[in-house]
Amino acid sequence: MTEARRSLAVAVRCRRHRTGATQVVLARALGSSQSRVAKMEAADATVSLDLLVRAMVVLGATRVEVGRAVGWGASEPPEAGRRRRHGGNRA
Repeated sequence: MTEARRSLAVAVRCRRHRTGATQVVLARALGSSQSRVAKMEAADATVSLDLLVRAMVVLGATRVEVGRAVGWGASEPPEAGRRRRHGGNRA
Protein backbone atom coordinates (compact mmCIF):
# COMPACT_ATOMS: atom_id res chain seq x y z
CA MET A 1 0.00 0.00 0.00
CA THR A 2 2.92 2.35 0.53
CA GLU A 3 3.71 2.45 -3.19
CA ALA A 4 0.06 3.10 -4.03
CA ARG A 5 -0.03 5.93 -1.47
CA ARG A 6 3.10 7.52 -2.94
CA SER A 7 1.83 7.18 -6.48
CA LEU A 8 -1.55 8.67 -5.61
CA ALA A 9 0.10 11.52 -3.69
CA VAL A 10 2.17 12.46 -6.73
CA ALA A 11 -0.88 12.19 -8.97
CA VAL A 12 -2.94 14.43 -6.69
CA ARG A 13 -0.21 17.07 -6.56
CA CYS A 14 0.31 16.99 -10.35
CA ARG A 15 -3.41 17.12 -11.11
CA ARG A 16 -3.93 19.94 -8.62
CA HIS A 17 -1.16 21.94 -10.28
CA ARG A 18 -2.56 21.24 -13.77
CA THR A 19 -6.02 22.41 -12.74
CA GLY A 20 -4.65 25.51 -11.04
CA ALA A 21 -6.26 24.64 -7.73
CA THR A 22 -4.56 25.59 -4.49
CA GLN A 23 -4.30 23.31 -1.48
CA VAL A 24 -6.93 25.48 0.20
CA VAL A 25 -9.37 25.09 -2.71
CA LEU A 26 -8.89 21.32 -2.76
CA ALA A 27 -9.26 21.13 1.00
CA ARG A 28 -12.57 22.98 0.88
CA ALA A 29 -13.85 20.71 -1.89
CA LEU A 30 -12.95 17.68 0.24
CA GLY A 31 -14.32 19.17 3.47
CA SER A 32 -10.82 19.02 4.91
CA SER A 33 -7.98 21.37 5.79
CA GLN A 34 -5.02 22.76 3.85
CA SER A 35 -2.62 20.99 6.21
CA ARG A 36 -4.34 17.67 5.45
CA VAL A 37 -3.91 18.28 1.71
CA ALA A 38 -0.22 19.00 2.34
CA LYS A 39 0.01 15.65 4.17
CA MET A 40 -1.79 13.97 1.28
CA GLU A 41 0.72 15.34 -1.21
CA ALA A 42 3.58 14.23 1.04
CA ALA A 43 2.17 10.67 1.11
CA ASP A 44 1.87 10.84 4.88
CA ALA A 45 0.95 7.46 6.36
CA THR A 46 -1.93 9.01 8.33
CA VAL A 47 -3.77 9.86 5.09
CA SER A 48 -6.13 7.15 3.90
CA LEU A 49 -6.08 5.83 0.37
CA ASP A 50 -9.78 6.68 0.26
CA LEU A 51 -9.04 10.37 0.80
CA LEU A 52 -6.36 10.33 -1.89
CA VAL A 53 -8.76 8.71 -4.35
CA ARG A 54 -11.50 11.19 -3.42
CA ALA A 55 -9.06 14.04 -4.06
CA MET A 56 -8.34 12.65 -7.53
CA VAL A 57 -12.06 12.45 -8.28
CA VAL A 58 -12.69 15.97 -6.97
CA LEU A 59 -9.89 17.17 -9.24
CA GLY A 60 -11.65 15.60 -12.22
CA ALA A 61 -9.70 12.36 -12.68
CA THR A 62 -11.37 9.54 -14.56
CA ARG A 63 -11.50 5.96 -13.29
CA VAL A 64 -8.71 5.09 -15.71
CA GLU A 65 -6.52 7.89 -14.36
CA VAL A 66 -7.17 6.86 -10.77
CA GLY A 67 -6.40 3.26 -11.66
CA ARG A 68 -3.14 4.25 -13.30
CA ALA A 69 -2.20 6.39 -10.30
CA VAL A 70 -2.80 3.45 -7.97
CA GLY A 71 -0.65 1.34 -10.23
CA TRP A 72 -3.31 -0.88 -11.79
CA GLY A 73 -2.70 0.55 -15.24
CA ALA A 74 -6.36 0.04 -16.10
CA SER A 75 -9.81 1.31 -15.25
CA GLU A 76 -10.47 -1.26 -12.55
CA PRO A 77 -8.52 -3.25 -9.99
CA PRO A 78 -7.03 -6.56 -11.17
CA GLU A 79 -9.48 -8.66 -9.15
CA ALA A 80 -12.46 -7.03 -10.88
CA GLY A 81 -11.21 -8.23 -14.26
CA ARG A 82 -10.71 -11.75 -12.88
CA ARG A 83 -14.25 -11.84 -11.56
CA ARG A 84 -15.67 -10.86 -14.92
CA ARG A 85 -13.63 -13.39 -16.88
CA HIS A 86 -14.22 -16.32 -14.56
CA GLY A 87 -17.55 -15.37 -13.05
CA GLY A 88 -19.69 -15.43 -16.17
CA ASN A 89 -23.26 -14.23 -15.73
CA ARG A 90 -24.32 -14.22 -12.13
CA ALA A 91 -27.93 -14.80 -11.25
